[in-house]
Amino acid sequence: TSEPIAPQNFAKQMPSEQKKKQKSKSNRIVGIILDVVLVLMILYIAITLYLRSQGNPHASIFGITTHLVGSSSMEPAIMTHDIIIVKHCDSYDVGDVITYIDDEGRSITHRVIAVDFGSYIVQGDANLYPDENPVRFEQIVGKVILVLSGNQLPHKVPPLTNKIASFSAGYFY
Repeated sequence: TSEPIAPQNFAKQMPSEQKKKQKSKSNRIVGIILDVVLVLMILYIAITLYLRSQGNPHASIFGITTHLVGSSSMEPAIMTHDIIIVKHCDSYDVGDVITYIDDEGRSITHRVIAVDFGSYIVQGDANLYPDENPVRFEQIVGKVILVLSGNQLPHKVPPLTNKIASFSAGYFY
């Protein structure tokens, strides 16, 4: 047989039960918000990839587009088959990872290692040398703002300071 709970003990138990219910409710709300964000992100990627497949290779929505990485030139920061989210900007700086369209119409994603008289010198992190031709501002699709990998959470591209510093020292002197 159990003993009845005295009114004063019952009142003491209520706040902790209410806290548990509130915490559970807030966890559910956060979960719903994350689910909505994930669905919107997937929908956005699907729409931009669809638009690209319909003959618009640089389709973007609000200046943001997606690209599927097709080479290992940016490994380990960006792996082959990662999806990158690219945003058009007014300017780009040394260290930014940009996607640009080369003279043959290919989409290339490399890191800016120097800016020279309005042109950008770029190089893949895994490449030994910079790209042969400087990149003009008009060729740039945008800056990589997010990387979606199959085996990681979405993440920003990590900085690569050693290659930039060594290239800049050799390039300008």
